[in-house]
Amino acid sequence: MALKTPVEYKDSLREIRPRAFIAGERIGNVLEHPNTRPGIEAVAKTYELALDPRYEGVFTATSPLTGEKVSRWNCVPGSIDAQEYFTRIIDIAW
Repeated sequence: MALKTPVEYKDSLREIRPRAFIAGERIGNVLEHPNTRPGIEAVAKTYELALDPRYEGVFTATSPLTGEKVSRWNCVPGSIDAQEYFTRIIDIAW
C-alpha cells in the first residue's frame, strides 16, 4: 500500500465514519469537531512530512510484513533505534 497524502487520510476517515464519543455524546463528524480536529490535523501533518524527501528517513519505515515503504506510525518498532524515530517525529512535527 502506497503512502497516503493528508487528503487521502482525511478522505479515509470520511469514508469509514468512525464512531467517536466525547462526554457520552456521539460526534457526528470527527473531521470538524473542535475536540477531535486538532488531533486529526496533527496526524495529517505526519502524512505530509512522510512524503517530503527531507523527512522521508524519519517518517517512513519498511514494513516487515510487506517490504513496502509505510508511514512509521503504521509500523511496530523492532528495535530501540527504531523506537527513537518516534521522538524525532515529535520534535519535527510539533
